[in-house]
Amino acid sequence: MSKFPSNLLTVYAANGLNGVVSVIAIPVAVRLLGLSGYGLLSFYALMGSYILLADLGIGKNLLRLLAEPRDAEAKRRQVRVAAGLYVVLCLAWFGAAPFLLVLVPRYLFPVAHQYVAGLQWIVVLSIAEFALGIPASLMQTACVAEQRFDSYAAYTLLSGLLRSAALIGGALVFRSPAGVAAVLAGRKVFELLVAGRILGWLPAGAWLPIFELRSFRAMLGQSIALSASQVLTSALMSIGSLFVNAAFGLHALGVYRAAYDLAGKIAFVSNGVTLVVFPKAAQYFGSASLKGAGPIFAAVLRASTSLYTCFAAAMVLVAPFMLPAIGLTDRSTVRLFLLLVVALSLNAHSLIANELMQAAGRYVRSICYSGSALATLTVLFASLKTAEGAMAIGWAWIGAALVSATVADALLLGLCGARRADQISTVLVKLVATAGCLCLAAPRFSAVANPAATICGVTLMTGVAAAAARGMLPLARTWRNGEAAVPAARPAVWA
Repeated sequence: MSKFPSNLLTVYAANGLNGVVSVIAIPVAVRLLGLSGYGLLSFYALMGSYILLADLGIGKNLLRLLAEPRDAEAKRRQVRVAAGLYVVLCLAWFGAAPFLLVLVPRYLFPVAHQYVAGLQWIVVLSIAEFALGIPASLMQTACVAEQRFDSYAAYTLLSGLLRSAALIGGALVFRSPAGVAAVLAGRKVFELLVAGRILGWLPAGAWLPIFELRSFRAMLGQSIALSASQVLTSALMSIGSLFVNAAFGLHALGVYRAAYDLAGKIAFVSNGVTLVVFPKAAQYFGSASLKGAGPIFAAVLRASTSLYTCFAAAMVLVAPFMLPAIGLTDRSTVRLFLLLVVALSLNAHSLIANELMQAAGRYVRSICYSGSALATLTVLFASLKTAEGAMAIGWAWIGAALVSATVADALLLGLCGARRADQISTVLVKLVATAGCLCLAAPRFSAVANPAATICGVTLMTGVAAAAARGMLPLARTWRNGEAAVPAARPAVWA
């Protein structure tokens, strides 16, 4: 019996509970810190993403290596090489800290004078959190590679709850972004103990880093192309904050980040799928080809688009009532949320196709996907910011997500040798679904009621969902009938 559905459900349950708690934590933090303070705190996450840009694909490549059939000693050595690289990265970041304290407030994230000291503390604390989190990160990688998703889900749940508690507790006690950042960094010490207890400590020999230039080159040679894709993806997720801060200031950034952080909770769906799929796909693509799988993947991609955009449509309908109920009453925040939830739902869909390309080792295609999104977001924001103000980032995100989702699906279907009709159908589903969501959002951007737009949106979304369900039914029957023939996950052999 395949464990895929149970693994997926387990991961979703943990991420879903964390999502509910964080939805409560975000408006509490906004209320305690103010929009400008929350905007400044958002740089803590941005700085963390910049630090991960220097990961060079080490973590994701290590997951692929540990998921492949290898003997225990080879896997232990791969972990030790990765640990050595991480030590070097930490030393490099701490060495760069004095320069960052000058460069960040002046060029990368300019803020008013009264916020500079807090921003400098956030820079230092984000580096400290990266260093403190490496041991737990290695244990997570080993756990996912062994497909022990029950343990991973339990750790994810506790880790997420700890983060939300740190966010709320730090805001209550310190009432300052730097104070919250200090609590968030300190929680990594407790997360390490939780990781060891739930995920299991790595074998004693795996903790000793290897500092060997030849081994470093070998691992980086495998991961450098993947790193380029991850750099572009991280830049995409963070660059909007830099654009908004530079163009409109910290208050507008606080509005954007509050809307973005809430809308981004849709990522828990794609993160659950990609987390469970990647190690299995890495095993499969090592011995099989994607050729001939075009019709299957086309149906899956159409259904995925429908699932995510139907979620977006539901959020568009309930958000004007839900956000004020949890304390986000600012009208700009609500409007921006409506745009971002559509964009980030499309983006969450595209991450699945991108993950499959990475699992197949097609990193150049993954770079094309990430690059298309980043370029589109940059061009659209620059074009729209004068006319649309802060709303420009929402419209830019919709354009970037639509373009990148189209590119990702086309690249994956190209690998599968899909027919032109399958390629066109996946594009049409995305266009119709996006139009349906925007029709539902239109009345919130107008001073007068527009029932025709709502009716049009409901009609389009119903058609999209029905068409995707009809295409998936044959595949669902095939999967159910053949499930018993699928072998169980390979047990861990190295730890």
